[in-house]
Order: sequence, then C-alpha cells, then structure tokens
Amino acid sequence: FILRVSLSNSFFSFVNKLVGREIDVNQIQFKMFSGVSDQHGKSKTEKEYQQNVKRGSQLLNEEKDPCMKENKMTYKCLDENNYDRTACSNYFENYKKCKTFWSQVRIDRRRAGIEPNLPTSEEREKIKREYLEKMRAQS
Repeated sequence: FILRVSLSNSFFSFVNKLVGREIDVNQIQFKMFSGVSDQHGKSKTEKEYQQNVKRGSQLLNEEKDPCMKENKMTYKCLDENNYDRTACSNYFENYKKCKTFWSQVRIDRRRAGIEPNLPTSEEREKIKREYLEKMRAQS
C-alpha cells in the first residue's frame, strides 16, 4: 500500500538543493515494505508480503506460541481456584520459565542466522530434549 507523508517545507528545500531541481511535493510517495520472513527467506514483492502477513495471522496459536499449553494450564488453575494467584504460583513460574527459555532460543537462532527464529513444533521437542540432556550432564 502507499502511504502519503506530510513533510516540512524545510525538508523539501533541502532536497531541492541536494538534487539541484524543484521537486513536486504531490508526486512524492513512500512505499512501506519491509518484507516478512517465510520458509524460503524474505518476501520479494508487496503481494508476497501481504500473503505472508495473512498466513502468519492464520497460524494456530500453538505454532506462534510454544508456551500455549502452559498458558492454558495456568488459566485452568485460576478457574479451579477461584482466581487465587497464590494457589497457582507454580503454574505461573512454569509459564515464565517456558517463555524465558523460548525467548532465549529465538535470540540464539537469530544470532546464528537460523530461519525461522522460532522453531517449528516438530523441532521444539528435539530442542527441549537436547536442553534437558545438557542440564542433566551439568549436574
């Protein structure tokens, strides 16, 4: 889509001096397109970008949120305990640990250049097993 931006006259006078000619303000349009990662890399066109955004919003929550199960368990505990947060503190702690763990996985994968930053649900089980084995070996 095209976004028209209102810029100051001083900006245009600066640009006019820079390019050496008068610029018609009405003809300037800024196209917003940053690209969205998909399985094959960044989208190349606006249409691909829009399709990727739509596909991303249609993904199941479990695909987007690796801690969905912990989240549901926390709410179930709250429902069963009349929303007494102290009775569900273990569930909250487990959810926080889950979020922290997968946030760190995202950061590490981004730094390593691995796409997608959040592993697929199939990869998650393998990553959790490797992490648990590593923790057991350290203790």
